[in-house]
Amino acid sequence: MDKLPSPIGPSALIPLLSGCRAQFAKGLAGNASPWALTSVFPRLARELNLVPKMKNIKLGDTVLLLSSIGGFSAPGDPWDLFHTIPRRVLESLVLGTVAFDCSRAQNRLKGLLEDGPGVYVLGLAISGRNGQFLNAIEMNALVHNLELYMHGCEVLLDPLHVITAADRSAIDFVFRVDTAYGDATPGVPRFICDEENQKAAKYLLSSFCARRDAMQTADPTGTVYTIQSPQYVGCGKDVGKRIGAYKLGHQKTALDGANKFFALTVSLLHRQRLKPEVHIVTAIRTWKPGQLSKAEILVAALAGSYVTQDGFNLRDAGGNHDGPDVSPRSWFRHEEYIFGAVDHFAKNVEWSSRDLKKLAELEKHIEVLAAADDGTLEQAKDRCEAGVDSVNAKLEQLAQHADDVEAAQMGQAEMVAALQRQEDMLVAALDLIGELRDVVTIDE
Repeated sequence: MDKLPSPIGPSALIPLLSGCRAQFAKGLAGNASPWALTSVFPRLARELNLVPKMKNIKLGDTVLLLSSIGGFSAPGDPWDLFHTIPRRVLESLVLGTVAFDCSRAQNRLKGLLEDGPGVYVLGLAISGRNGQFLNAIEMNALVHNLELYMHGCEVLLDPLHVITAADRSAIDFVFRVDTAYGDATPGVPRFICDEENQKAAKYLLSSFCARRDAMQTADPTGTVYTIQSPQYVGCGKDVGKRIGAYKLGHQKTALDGANKFFALTVSLLHRQRLKPEVHIVTAIRTWKPGQLSKAEILVAALAGSYVTQDGFNLRDAGGNHDGPDVSPRSWFRHEEYIFGAVDHFAKNVEWSSRDLKKLAELEKHIEVLAAADDGTLEQAKDRCEAGVDSVNAKLEQLAQHADDVEAAQMGQAEMVAALQRQEDMLVAALDLIGELRDVVTIDE
């Protein structure tokens, strides 16, 4: 995590770093296990519940999934899917640095293979900058160009509008942007073509303005190129074929199958005489029917990729992506890849398991100490029972709700205060509690 400043917060390189994104960053920088990182999920659900809603972005399924992720136990559930994400891919999609990390000369980011069903994350960079995106001056120009494009589309979509000279200039700009990659029909906007797109474009503009303002605050000179860019999350039954729609080219059909606002953004950058690059990494590969929707919901939430946040996604993740089913033989091949050919799942599960075993060990020590307690420790034990009662069951299914973590932490603080009055057992208890706190705590 050499990209992050100390203390962790917005910087000239990563200007958008607050809320749950900052919480995840702290956990990742602190080497927190996947299990410990799930303590942020309920907070992320609450944060997403406050995101503005659109006709196609309601986020109800996302909030529900994140709020209860610790309680899933069936094979192929979001808990298992989360543990399949390679650690470095998780860092990149959370921070918005996919393009930069894919461009590194050394230690380049590599995702999962693309030859099967899964979820991918797309980031942007500018050619010749080693994966970096824009500076604040260029971002401000992008904002003004988007405003001009939106105005031209508004004129074209209003048959009663009386066209002025300024309107004609905006209409001409729309056509030049629309033909930067691919073909377009004069007088018919390519990327903002109806009322719903017009509403969504206002959110895109708002997110661009927020990014520009954050960049200007972090870098008043306006000259530092960020390593963070807007992201888009998509999925497909064959990731390799799906991402072909995002290859930049000048043929007539270029970007026709791509997300409209991603395509609009790269076209606007082209009009600024910049050469955008697209970098894509596969974050999750699914191995059973019914997983693809949950996987897309999970990755989109982690990436903050909705247009109502700071990305390009124009509709709720988790649509009907799973049917028709792939043949059983193919599913076996995909399962063999996740659990045999790569070791991300095995490493993440082992990491989480170590934390849960430490919590179980703490429970045993509490029972021993309670026998010699004067009453204060018993009260402290009662405070943390909500966090430790289900430890053994959680070890078997690798699931733990964030509330359990917080309850356990509160219980530890009370227990330490009581143990200070019990000199005979002080050393062993404090060592164990200190070790557990280092593992499971993600600071606010």
